[in-house]
Amino acid sequence: LGWPPFATLIKLTKDGTKPAINDELKKMAQMFEREAKAVHPMLAPAGRARYFRATILLELDAGIWVEPKLLAQLRALPPDWQVEVDPERLF
Repeated sequence: LGWPPFATLIKLTKDGTKPAINDELKKMAQMFEREAKAVHPMLAPAGRARYFRATILLELDAGIWVEPKLLAQLRALPPDWQVEVDPERLF
C-alpha cells in the first residue's frame, strides 16, 4: 500500500450519531482532497448504541511534512476531532 515508512499517515477521528457524523465525514474528506496524496474516509460502529466513528486517513508522501495550507486546516478543526500522525492503530 505504500504506507509507513513509505508514507506519512494522518488519522482524524470523531464519534457521533450516524446522520450527523456521516454528513460531516463527507465534508471533511472533500476538504482535504486537494492537500493530501490520498484521502480514505471510513464510517464504523463506535461501540455505543446508535453511535458511529468517522475516520479519515490522509496519506502524504514519505519524508514530506505537512504543507502550510494543510497544517492550517488541521489546526482549524473543531476540538472534537482527534488528530494522530502515523497512528499505531488504523481502526
